[in-house]
Amino acid sequence: MVWRCHVGLDTPNAIARDTWRFLLSYVRAARLQIFSRQVFAWEGLDTEHIRIVAPSIDPFSPKNCEMDVASVQGVLAAAGVVAGPAADATYTRLDGSQARIEHAPR
Repeated sequence: MVWRCHVGLDTPNAIARDTWRFLLSYVRAARLQIFSRQVFAWEGLDTEHIRIVAPSIDPFSPKNCEMDVASVQGVLAAAGVVAGPAADATYTRLDGSQARIEHAPR
């Protein structure tokens, strides 16, 4: 088992430390613990089992871009997540063209 974490704090607070204490025994059980940055690797882990791997997401992918409220509502309605009209169910593709959500996932 490998534990992968992309979330971390440069300066942990009390809530983060309490959460880490709760998770620590589960995380230690993993063969490897993978963090996005060295500073995110918490104390209490064996450094031999820690690996640093940058996040493998594309921040410029349409799913990671900011959307206006009307588009968010439209996409959620088109996907069947919320009730309402799917009139503004649009998003911008990587090439800059506009696309529309036509139906809920099947």
